[in-house]
Formats: sequence, C-alpha cells, structure tokens
Amino acid sequence: MTKIKDLLLKMITVFAVMMMVMNCTEAVSDNENESTKTEKTKEKVVDLEVTANNVLSAISELSAGTYNIKVTGKISSTTISEIKSVLTRLVSETYVNLDLSETTGLTSIGSSAFYECTVLTSVTIPDSVTTIGSSAFYGCSNLANVTIGNGVTTIGDYAFYGCSNLANVTIPDSVTTIGDYAFEYCFKLENITIPNSVTSIGDCAFYYCFKLESITIPNSVTEIGDSAFFRCVSLTSVTIPESVIEIGSEAFSACTNLTTFNVDANNKYYSSADDGVILYNKDKTELVVYLTASGNITILDSVTTIGSYAFYGCVGLTSLTIPDSVTSIGSCAFKGCTDLTKITLSANVTSIGNYAFEGCTALTSVTIPDSVTEIGYSAFEGCTALTSVTIPDSVTSIGYSAFNGCTSLTSVTIPDSVTEIGGYAFEGCTDLTKITLSANVTSIGNYAFRNCSVLKSITIPANVAKIGYYAFNGCTSLKNVTFEDTSTWYYTSSSSYSSGTSITVTDTATNATNLASTYYDKYWYKK
Repeated sequence: MTKIKDLLLKMITVFAVMMMVMNCTEAVSDNENESTKTEKTKEKVVDLEVTANNVLSAISELSAGTYNIKVTGKISSTTISEIKSVLTRLVSETYVNLDLSETTGLTSIGSSAFYECTVLTSVTIPDSVTTIGSSAFYGCSNLANVTIGNGVTTIGDYAFYGCSNLANVTIPDSVTTIGDYAFEYCFKLENITIPNSVTSIGDCAFYYCFKLESITIPNSVTEIGDSAFFRCVSLTSVTIPESVIEIGSEAFSACTNLTTFNVDANNKYYSSADDGVILYNKDKTELVVYLTASGNITILDSVTTIGSYAFYGCVGLTSLTIPDSVTSIGSCAFKGCTDLTKITLSANVTSIGNYAFEGCTALTSVTIPDSVTEIGYSAFEGCTALTSVTIPDSVTSIGYSAFNGCTSLTSVTIPDSVTEIGGYAFEGCTDLTKITLSANVTSIGNYAFRNCSVLKSITIPANVAKIGYYAFNGCTSLKNVTFEDTSTWYYTSSSSYSSGTSITVTDTATNATNLASTYYDKYWYKK
C-alpha cells in the first residue's frame, strides 16, 4: 500500500512539473509574440499620398506603425489645426512623417500649431510658408527631421523648443530671424548651418543643445542674443564674422569644451587674444569670455568690466588679480570656479554682480574694497571654505542670499553704512558664532540667519523696525537676543507687517526663544 502511495505521489509530482514547463513555455511564447509584434510595428512603414480633401479621414484611420504622408492640394491654417487635432488622437506607437511640400495656399505655420504633437517624427514645410509661429512645434519630442521651405523668413520664438530628438534641420536662405528659444533643449542637434540671410540669432536660441558640435555664423548676422549657445558643451570653436555688432550676455557661457574664438580681424566691435582663448570687445575694455582659464590669471589693465559669466565654470582657475581699472564685475562672472582660492579685487570696483562668486568652494577669504556699494544676490553663496569677509563702510545693502551656505564663515561685522540685510543673506552659515549688525540697519530679511546653528547671541540695533519671518529659525544655540529699543514690538502673519499682536522684548533669553522657535514663522515689527 505504501509503494502504491509513493508511486501516485511521484506521478502527481511529474504531472505538476510538466504543467509548470508548459505554462512557462506559453509565457515565453507570449512574450516573444509581443516583442515580435512591437518590432513589426516599428518595421511597418506605409507610404500614403492624400489630398487636402481626404487628409483628415486618412489620418484618423491610422493604426500603430510609421506613415510617410504626402499631402497635395490647397490647405490653410485651419487645415493644419485640424490635422494636429486628429494626430493627437492616434493610438500609441503611431508615427507620422508629414510632407506638405506639394500643398498650396498655406502661408504660415501658426503659433502652437503642432504643440506637443508627439506622433510627428518628420515634417517638410512648403515654400509658400513665410512664417513659423511661436511654439509651432513646441515639445514635439519625437520630431527628428525638419525641412523648412524656401519662403520662410522668420522662425518664431520657441518654434522647436524641447524637440529633444531633433537631429537634422535645413534652414533656407530666405530666413532672416531665428527667434528666442527657437531650438532650446534640442538635445540631439549636432550640426546646423545658418544661411547668409540671417541677421539675428535670438536669446537662448540654441540653449542646451549639448550635442551641437559645429556652428557656422554667417557674415550677415549682426546680433547674437543672450545665452544663445549656453551650455553647448560639444562646441570646440566659434568664428565671429565681421558683421557681428553685439554678443549678448552668456552667449557662449558654460560651453565647457569651447577652446577658441576666431574673430574676423575686420570686426569693429570684438577681438580675441591668447590664441582665441579670450574674447574681448574691440578696445579690450570688457572681458567678455575667458575660455579654459587655469592657474594664476592677470587681467589686462585696459579692462574696466568683467562680463557676466566671463569665467563661469573655469574649474582650473586658482588665483586672480583684478586690476584697478576694473569697476564692474558682472553676474555669475566667477560662478563655479571651484579651485579659486585667492582673488584680489580692484580698488575701484563699485558693484559685485549677482552670483558673481557663487560656488567658489575653495575661496577662503575675500576683502571687498571700500569702493563697493552693493553686494549682489547670492554673490558668495555656497563658498563653503570662506572663513572671513571684510565688508567696507561703502556698502549700503547686502543682497538676497549673499553669503548663504558659507558654512565656514565664523564672524561678520556689518558696517554702519548698511541699512538692509537681504533675505537668506547668511542662511546656513553653520559656523557663524558672531554677527555684529550696523547701527543703521532698518530691516532684517526673511530667513536672513536661518540655521546659523552655533550663533549664541545677537544685538538688534535700535533702528531695526522689521524682522522677516524665519529670520532666526533653526538657530538652535541662540540664548540671548538684545533689543536696543525695547518699545512695543508686534508679531504677525501678514507680510504687510500689520494687524499684529504686541510682545515684550525686555528679556534676552525669552527673546531668543521667541525668535528662534515660538514665533519664528511670524513677521516682527515695531511702531
């Protein structure tokens, strides 16, 4: 009987294993079928020639696959709008190459005409079209090829913005203007020839086209907009023709592999030096861009302005002497110069631009000359090695986030010339043990000293009338806050500093608790 039971058990086990094998085989077969189906969908390419009269019905019947659709006959902007509407309703894995070259009547591709039409993979624009409107192909993420007809004169703002698969564009000789943000975030765009008809390249026109390896700027271009080629990291050289009158701020900033500017000798507005490493204005009073700066740099005595983003991301730059001829340091001028340990500022600098030294993580000290009146937004934000800073009596305002995240800064004295401390100015200065405020400070901005976790005491001068919300939040070591003026203060949830509740500020320990924790999220003011 036992043997019979054992035999039955073995038979049941064998049967179960056979069933499992069959199920696995079926599952594999199903997966293979699905994979084959997907591959067949990709391989399925159908050529269709349709007229303006039946284009909508033809497109509406498409199933998964790739379709080369040539449209003939007279169409209008209304037709384009209807085509886009039908395209957006197609099933997934349907891709359309749309050829409008043999249509008539169409004079413009209107604003947002194919906005985020992700089924569109290629488009040919007819010669009858003169304008490609703003955002015409915005976000067409599968659009890979564009042929622009010979009648187009204007490529509008954001026209091909975010066409992340766009690899090939043919721009005809009829085009005179490439709008702002026209090809921004076209990540796969490798080469583009700008014809001799183009006179202006808009702001951010090729922003973040990081596969763009070469660009030919013709002798017709007079203006290259702000950030036009910002972070085009594959560019290695740029030729600036005679015709260029203006190069916008940050036009070639963050192009980390750009090593040479070739400026036409006949250009009346720009020049290059040091084998094309430095781009200046013609008389060398403005340093526009310094490529691949490293080691110790000395700037020409003729320079009066260091342009925005001039040394942006020059990670090999270790020290710099700015001559007394310089009066202005532009925004982000030295942002991200992570090896910069020492900088000697001109005695005649009057302004330090926003983000000028942001992220200079090796900079240990800086002396700001007494010619400076304003320290810009985030000027030294994230300078984590900065242990000391001297602020002269000439400075009247310390900007928003000026020293935010300077985690090694231990003490700061705010001179009497300063009347306002901006929001976030010293937020996250986790080693800041001592801060002496100017007697003339009238307001302390939101988050100004937030998370200064070792700050133990502070005196609020008599002239201070407003303290922003979260100004001392996270100051976990704060034990004493002395108000020089102990007249009636109020706290409120209103950013207009009104309708508040009165609070007594005579006890220093209670003041510390109230500012750091109890009423940290309130606006404080006095009447």
